[in-house]
Amino acid sequence: MKLTIEKIGETLYQGEAYSVTCPGVAGDFTLLSHHAPLVSALKNGVIMVRESKESEPKYFETKGGVVETANNSASILL
Repeated sequence: MKLTIEKIGETLYQGEAYSVTCPGVAGDFTLLSHHAPLVSALKNGVIMVRESKESEPKYFETKGGVVETANNSASILL
């Protein structure tokens, strides 16, 4: 899936992702390719991005935000 992680005025990540694990306010969840449409608030924690099944994860700290996924792409605003 295409993934973008942004803060105001700064793009932290833009590219393809195999999986994205997020700290949702109702609990952690993982997004995979072709995930059903979703909008969720994020709580303080860490977002983990894997570019492929075997790749080392990349980590992004969050103090809250919003994630939206649709049409095989996800946007995270922190």
